[in-house]
Amino acid sequence: MEWITDEYGTIKITIDGWDIEVRPSAEIYVYEPDRDADVELDVENGIFVRGESDSGWHPSATTVNIPWAVLEAFIEARHIANRIKVGS
Repeated sequence: MEWITDEYGTIKITIDGWDIEVRPSAEIYVYEPDRDADVELDVENGIFVRGESDSGWHPSATTVNIPWAVLEAFIEARHIANRIKVGS
């Protein structure tokens, strides 16, 4: 996996349309391709995924498929965040 560091110190990668960012604060941000799901990756508590689709009067749950390569990137992002925490 090839991670890049932008001018603000954010380490990021895009895999299969998924954007994963590790901020200098060691926070991890995940953006799925359609932006239909809220995906949170917490270094200590794991992965939280909530998908919603606008199906009329009320949002309803939807299925979110996370490819294996993206899950591998989640694990690597966690290691990067841990290294940032140790270094600060």
